[in-house]
Amino acid sequence: MNRDHAHHVVKKILNKVFVFVAIFSQYCFSTGSMTVPLNLETAVQGNKVMQDFELESPPMGVDHSQKVKATPIGSDYSSKDCINLLPSTAVSRLNEGPDFLILGATKCGTTSLYRYLKEHPNIQLTKPKELHFFDKNWSKSTYNNGIDWYLEQFPKKHLEDDFFLVGEATPGYLVGADPREVSGYFPKAKLIILVRNPINRALSHYKMLFRRNVLGDQPPLEELFIQKMTEYKNTSTPQPDPCIYNGIYTPHIKAWREFYPDNQIFIICSEELFASPCKVVNDVFTFLGLSAFDLKEYKIFNKGSNNEITLSPDLRRQMSEFYAPYNQELQVFLRDEMHLNFDLASFGWNVNSETDLKD
Repeated sequence: MNRDHAHHVVKKILNKVFVFVAIFSQYCFSTGSMTVPLNLETAVQGNKVMQDFELESPPMGVDHSQKVKATPIGSDYSSKDCINLLPSTAVSRLNEGPDFLILGATKCGTTSLYRYLKEHPNIQLTKPKELHFFDKNWSKSTYNNGIDWYLEQFPKKHLEDDFFLVGEATPGYLVGADPREVSGYFPKAKLIILVRNPINRALSHYKMLFRRNVLGDQPPLEELFIQKMTEYKNTSTPQPDPCIYNGIYTPHIKAWREFYPDNQIFIICSEELFASPCKVVNDVFTFLGLSAFDLKEYKIFNKGSNNEITLSPDLRRQMSEFYAPYNQELQVFLRDEMHLNFDLASFGWNVNSETDLKD
């Protein structure tokens, strides 16, 4: 029995167990023997699993010691705070929401990875690629549409024998989403994070903003980058910016790691993705519990243009020196805390005091 089939069998068994629990719960409700107080949005729509009537990963604002207990008849709970576990609701909710999320970072190859993953016969992704639901700091965030809207964006598994994983890719999530909130809805989701040489990432991000004509009254590239690096060096609470700040990866990965275990987090070095796409993409399939699947080609998507915007050798040297301690911090964190065999220097990252002048 291959891994995909085994996974499918387990999900079918869990479905049947959940339906049984739902039917039993409905029976109890109909006889008036108990009610179960539970937040509908964070429990049902978040595809959470109840084990021994205890919230496995409580949502924001909920005491971590909170238990979901049987309540005596006559307790006053509003419909908003109660959940009726109808069989149809239980089954449909089980199949909603993401099995995995591509969190970013921005300009690290998320579009290419999204396109590669959607080729697998057992993966279906949202259209569009980026839902921006949890990206509440972004001007075009869809958060106010509500969690029901978010769940409706994912392909539905209408038949019991349907077997595929669903996911989305919003590169702003790594920095802009609240890990506690996301884990409150989807504690079992797997996370995919891409990191890229921060010098090249910053330049690519600037080019994207330039193409979109959203730089406003920002100073020219060199002045802007030097200004932000100086601010980070000399200010205890610098104002985050998309170009320089988003290349300081470790604090953001640590924030997600507080709410997700290491076996649900997969980190990719973008340079390795594009150097060995077949290997890296199949590693992702393995991480997701799927069989290997080789694509006919691994085209690079959403590749930046505007080669007239470049970094001068002096600015590149300054950026290399600026990012060196942050890269070293990431290298040590991935190796010593997450036990990942990453050699960032082999991909052209500066992880010491030497300069890095590679494009």
